[in-house]
Amino acid sequence: MTVEQLWAVYSENKDIEIRNEIITHYLGVVEKVVYSIVKVTGMYNMTEDFNSIGVLGLIDAVDKFDLKKNVSFETYASIRIKGTVKDYMRKQDPLSRGVRETQKRIELAREQFYERNHYDPGEEELAAETGLPGCKVREALVGAACAETLSFEQEIGENLKLSETIQSDLPEPDVQIVEKETREILKNAIDALDDREQKVLALYYKEELKLKDIAYILDISEGRVCQIMKKALNKLRSFMEKGVRV
Repeated sequence: MTVEQLWAVYSENKDIEIRNEIITHYLGVVEKVVYSIVKVTGMYNMTEDFNSIGVLGLIDAVDKFDLKKNVSFETYASIRIKGTVKDYMRKQDPLSRGVRETQKRIELAREQFYERNHYDPGEEELAAETGLPGCKVREALVGAACAETLSFEQEIGENLKLSETIQSDLPEPDVQIVEKETREILKNAIDALDDREQKVLALYYKEELKLKDIAYILDISEGRVCQIMKKALNKLRSFMEKGVRV
C-alpha cells in the first residue's frame, strides 16, 4: 500500500500494524530533525539517543495527527519530534553545578566591568576580571548561551503553540491570526536588534552554524559570540513579553 492508503486505513481502524508501517515510512523525518539539532549544538555523541527519543515523538505525532486538517504530516511530525528531543535535552541538564557557579561568577564580573568601563568585556577581559583560565570562561559562556537558546526556543514554541493549534478547536482562520500576530511580534523584535545581534542569530538559526564557526566568520572569540547571543535572546524575550508590534 502507498502511505496515503496506509493513512486511510489507519484513520478507520487504528490497526497497530498499519501504524508501525506508517512510522517506518517516516523514520527519515526523525533522522533529518536530529541531524539539524546536532549540527547546531555539536552534540554528535548524542545522535543515537536523540534518534531513539525522536522516534517517540514520531509515534506521538502519528497517534495525534488529524487527516482532516489541511496540514502536511511531515511538517507536523517535525514539530513534535523536535519538541520531544529538546524536552529530553533540557531534562538532561548537562551543565554541572560547578559550571553553573562559574557562570554566576562570570556574570557578576561582567556587570561590574560594564559599570566601570561602559562596554561589555571580551573573553580575555572576563578571564582577567575573574582570575579564571580562558578555557573555563569559554566553557561557561558557551553553556550559558546554549541554555538560554533552549529556554527561549521553548518559550517561542509555547507562544506559537504550533502543535496544539494544528489540532485545536479554534476555527482555522483564528488559528492563523494567532500565529501571524505572534510571528509579527517576533519579526519586529528581531528588526529592533542591532546589526551584529541580527547577524549572529541569522548565522545560528538560518545557516545552522555552530558558535565556534560564527566566531570565525565574525572574527571574534567564541565567548563573545555567546555574549551577543544571550543579550539578543534576552532582548527578544522582553519584546515578546510586551507584545511589541508596529
